[in-house]
Amino acid sequence: AVDVLKILRDQSWSGNIDTLTLGTPYYLEWGSGAWAATTTESVIDGKFYRSVTLSSVNRDIFDDIDLSGGSPDSGTKKITAVISWSDKIGTTTRIFETYIMDLYDN
Repeated sequence: AVDVLKILRDQSWSGNIDTLTLGTPYYLEWGSGAWAATTTESVIDGKFYRSVTLSSVNRDIFDDIDLSGGSPDSGTKKITAVISWSDKIGTTTRIFETYIMDLYDN
């Protein structure tokens, strides 16, 4: 999930990342030779659910990420990736959080 967002970032931050609504779960799908983020839930191999949600990032006066205040950094987003699947004993969910930055100013 994170690698797909990096591909979308590399192609165009302004067209692929900045256009996503913060706090909205997106599902990543492959079609017509390219990745896309959509709000339509999809199932991978009939078993796995994968979503990513972006949230804003603030920085303090030292340019460090500030979780309790600071100023918005439009060139950085927090990614929360959620993968889940069901089996005979229940549903398993894994959550991964990281940050993505507009490295190429595109």
